[in-house]
Amino acid sequence: MKIVQVMASSAGMGGLEQHTIKLCNALAEHHEVHLIAHASYRDYLHVGIKLHNIDLSRSRFNPLLHYQLFQLIKSISPDIIHAQANKAANILSPWLNKFDCPTIATIHNIKTNIKPFLKFDKVIAVSHKIAQIFPEENKVQVIWNGTSVEYLSEMRLTPRIRPQALAIGRLVQAKGFDLLIEAWQGVDADLLIAGEGGDRPILEKKISELFLQDNVKLLGSRSDIPQLLTNSDVMIISSRNEGGPITLAEALLLKVPVFATDVGMVTDFLDQEYVCRPNDAQALKLLINKKIGLKSQLQPKFESAFEKAQLNLKFEEMCTKTEKLYYEQIQLKKS
Repeated sequence: MKIVQVMASSAGMGGLEQHTIKLCNALAEHHEVHLIAHASYRDYLHVGIKLHNIDLSRSRFNPLLHYQLFQLIKSISPDIIHAQANKAANILSPWLNKFDCPTIATIHNIKTNIKPFLKFDKVIAVSHKIAQIFPEENKVQVIWNGTSVEYLSEMRLTPRIRPQALAIGRLVQAKGFDLLIEAWQGVDADLLIAGEGGDRPILEKKISELFLQDNVKLLGSRSDIPQLLTNSDVMIISSRNEGGPITLAEALLLKVPVFATDVGMVTDFLDQEYVCRPNDAQALKLLINKKIGLKSQLQPKFESAFEKAQLNLKFEEMCTKTEKLYYEQIQLKKS
């Protein structure tokens, strides 16, 4: 199967980019994969993937960009076209009826304008919350963002009396770490935040102003996330908005309890009692204070979430479902 993936990211490595690159690398084991994306992603790709560098940072209304992309895809003559996220879907949508192959778009977050996605033969939504915004159920298939995790033993020199929570992500407003730090006032637990980003000075200032230096630590970018998760009692997702998040999959696969704001696929896996409104520091504080505890106390309450994650959130499962959808759409196009 000849697959064209289109990713309109200009640079950087967030959840969308990691998802697309890992999916392409897995598909390249058995298929001919062409990725249309920024040249900066070349070093992350399987040797067999053909990277086509087009400057997708230009306006989605740029006529030259549209023409170049259309001509390139026509020259590849793929069996299937897969657009990743909003900008790629917007750029491709006017041209879809000129391609002979099936077209798929993945929507990674809730959008107010879904018209470009409706023009594709099929839409992949990364959560039921996103799928619900589409008027036609048969247009959308939910395929959760899966991940691979390294299973490690817990490493503690002494038994922990006080709970330790972990939050993971880029230090940007969307992740809501400012709200999480505000919510941490009066919480009898330690908070570690792993990640780097432009909001670090803002978060450092907030920690200092709230006198939380002893309780909240910014760890910076870390390569030992599986070990940090395994050593923590709970992971907290404080995002204002989110597609996956992939950190939910990582935590649940490692059997780490999770408290979260109601974003992405959170309520597909967590009981409502461990979820609160997004963008609300007080609601987050109430949730944490009510539910925080040691892992040994929390784990039995998350058994159903752990089991569901094992069945649905492994990377191999996501790849299998995506590949199956490709074949189904190709057969439908032929019939």
